[in-house]
Amino acid sequence: MFNDITAKDVGGKMVSMKKMSPTLRLIEFIKLLHELSLEKYEVLSLGARFNVNSLVSDRIKNIIDFVDKNYQNKIDAAQLGDLVFMTPVSFSKFFKKTFNKTFTAYLNEYRVSKACELLKESETSVEQIAFETGYPNLSFFHRKFKLFTNKTPAQYRATFFK
Repeated sequence: MFNDITAKDVGGKMVSMKKMSPTLRLIEFIKLLHELSLEKYEVLSLGARFNVNSLVSDRIKNIIDFVDKNYQNKIDAAQLGDLVFMTPVSFSKFFKKTFNKTFTAYLNEYRVSKACELLKESETSVEQIAFETGYPNLSFFHRKFKLFTNKTPAQYRATFFK
């Protein structure tokens, strides 16, 4: 059991997660789990014990933080492997096992979720948003955006600005 302050803080963060896109919600949830893993707690049941692997937890946090700060740039398995002290192949296997998707799929989902935020919150051109979210090729951006949202960027924006 966590203390009252931690419980209230976590509850507030979980409520605010409702307003986020699915990908950002997942990222925030993982961050929240990481925070909780670092908190002191009282064991309520002696029936089962779970050891949180802090190395895996730190790796996940480092990966998520790196993507959050660098999604606009080209990111590859070699960079992230170096970040978490793994070979590119080991990193790719670790990521796939941990997130149940490839890093490329995760990065594209993350970039599209950022593009959705920009489309909702600004009048910046679709081309500029594509560039700002790490897509130098507009047709590739359109394909990935439509894959995740079933709409073109213009159709998506039109649902918010009528």
